Amino acid sequence: MTSVAFILCLDNDTTIEDGSSISFQTKHLDSCVTSGILTLHNCGVKHFVLVLPDQPSDVLDEFISFFTAFLPDCILRFDQISDSSAGIGDLLVEKRQLLSQHETVYLTSWRTIPSEMELRAINEDTQHDAVLYGLLRSSGVAFHSASHELVDPDSVQDSQPIAHIAPLGLARLRTSLFSHLESGFPFVHPTTLLQLLLHLNRCAPHSVAVVPRSASPRQRSIVFAPTPSATPLAVCLDGTIAPLTVTAPVGSVLRYSYLQRDTQTSVTAWEARAIPRELRVPEGEGVLLVRDVVGELRPCRVLEEETEVLIACDHWRWNREVALVGARGEQARSVRVTPNCVMCVFAEGAIGAVTVEVEVVGAKEEVVFAREEIEAVANTLSLCHGDGCVRKRIHDRDVAFHLTVVTPTTAPHLRPALCRYTPAHTPMCIGHRGCGMNTIPRQTEVENSLRGFAEAARRGLHTVEFDLQLTSDHHVVVFHDYEIKTPSGEKWPIAAKTLAELRSIPLPAPEKFDGPVQFLPRMSKMFGGVPGALGFNIEVKYPMPSELDMAKLNVTKNDYVDRIVRCVEAADTARSVYYSSFDLDCCLMLLRKQARFPVFLLLDEESGCAEVSKEQWLQGVWLQYVQMALERGALRGVVACTTLLNAPAVKWLHAKGLLVYCWGNDGNDAGKRKELAEMGVDAIIADSFQ
Repeated sequence: MTSVAFILCLDNDTTIEDGSSISFQTKHLDSCVTSGILTLHNCGVKHFVLVLPDQPSDVLDEFISFFTAFLPDCILRFDQISDSSAGIGDLLVEKRQLLSQHETVYLTSWRTIPSEMELRAINEDTQHDAVLYGLLRSSGVAFHSASHELVDPDSVQDSQPIAHIAPLGLARLRTSLFSHLESGFPFVHPTTLLQLLLHLNRCAPHSVAVVPRSASPRQRSIVFAPTPSATPLAVCLDGTIAPLTVTAPVGSVLRYSYLQRDTQTSVTAWEARAIPRELRVPEGEGVLLVRDVVGELRPCRVLEEETEVLIACDHWRWNREVALVGARGEQARSVRVTPNCVMCVFAEGAIGAVTVEVEVVGAKEEVVFAREEIEAVANTLSLCHGDGCVRKRIHDRDVAFHLTVVTPTTAPHLRPALCRYTPAHTPMCIGHRGCGMNTIPRQTEVENSLRGFAEAARRGLHTVEFDLQLTSDHHVVVFHDYEIKTPSGEKWPIAAKTLAELRSIPLPAPEKFDGPVQFLPRMSKMFGGVPGALGFNIEVKYPMPSELDMAKLNVTKNDYVDRIVRCVEAADTARSVYYSSFDLDCCLMLLRKQARFPVFLLLDEESGCAEVSKEQWLQGVWLQYVQMALERGALRGVVACTTLLNAPAVKWLHAKGLLVYCWGNDGNDAGKRKELAEMGVDAIIADSFQ
């Protein structure tokens, strides 16, 4: 049995008496409910130690996940601490002894910063700074000083006494905490701190790297200015330049396994990131130069949503004939130009016209995309505008451009990502639409069903793959095809019927499976109805232009993706999750609308055959398509058809920093899986695993 304690920092308007208590209740992954009372012990002005009595270690892990989601400023964890504040000092001194056993951790927070932002290592001289960064949090809850309960500020009447838990700057934290913790300073294991960061409500972009203790002093002590004027990179204490980007260590792969113990591999590096628009800066400052670990430094205005407009040649192979050489946007905050794409950032609701300078066979011409054209792509159904296709006349030729407009997602809890690099391992086994539907011994487990996914977990699969779509009443459901065939032979589009209508008729299974299908589980049920250790490969199903008329979608592409993102975010899961889609626009939207989970581009034998022949595509031209996609967004990997892959292609993809997952009927053959493993693929999606 173990106890856990947190240090709680409150603002100047909060008054809590020593010995006050907070009631809590949390539901665990195994559906057990734990409840209890937290005691607050005053150990300094506006600082309290919250103690949870003896509990099993798994209960403490669940409690940490629960409590940090609702009280972001509570970040510090201690093991084996008594239920009184008397023994805290001795414990903190003991925690320092852990220092020599671990590697160095770098942390930087873009969210709540003082006049300067510091990035320091945990070492003998600065062991306290990493913990201070964990306390740089803004709050999404309030503390009711009468009932001593955590509450939603929006649910309380103005007349009731409310004390908001406010963010504190680094300098203020250091001064305050040192004043009452003279006997020592708290120190936590790096992995524990990072696991807690994952669950912080509305967490900011963080860049985290683990380096050997033999790192040079320049690496171990770096200071960042929040608005650097001379350089887009970090400035070290000695005046030299250091980049912020965190990359995978040599010989390691990126694993998406959140809050799950991994006893077989040692952690090589951690990386946490979040969308750049989630920002906080010191009072009085309105603009901050920011970057996440996969993007470039760019200016962002604080606390305002942004709309991003991407303009590219509709046919990706045209980049040899048509080059985009310049651009400007009315009211645009920033404009970035590559030979294949123009990216303009606007304040939400303030889209302006975009003028693009195009070079065709050595001759230049300006092309104007009016505000009305851009807004039409954002606000109307894909079928109305050919899925973003806008045609312009350039030098007596008709050129098709593709517009992608990404609007911000409105969600209460857009959370960060936490990525873990570990030594390379054998490919993960991912069940295609469940447990391997072609080979099941009984007829009760069927594809895309809760029972099928539970069976996949029982068989030891790491992850399951499934498809998400929207019904006409906007339920996010799990189903593969765009249409359902009724017993009478009629085809019903999923998007044209309500969930109740779809469930009201007896529907047969797809022809290639035996037995009845448990139809259309809602996504919200997936997180609670499937074992928590099972990862989710979520394919965002969006029709290709030729399928739009048949699919009968009644929402815009932005709204389509928003509803899926909000559904997944609302689950507040510690489960390993990643998104994938054949639709590049959906991938780019997922990258910009959320940062918690990575995004993969799906590829089949005909993904780019509108541009080239199928033979050319299979011979390797598809890699050019991947390169084009990477120029538009920082994808984390590809999920490629097995017929596309060979050893050189896998090596090229890995060199680009991408994970390589594969799918296809070939994956059902044990010999082919061995061949794919020898190529170096990171995961295999198949129907049949032994």
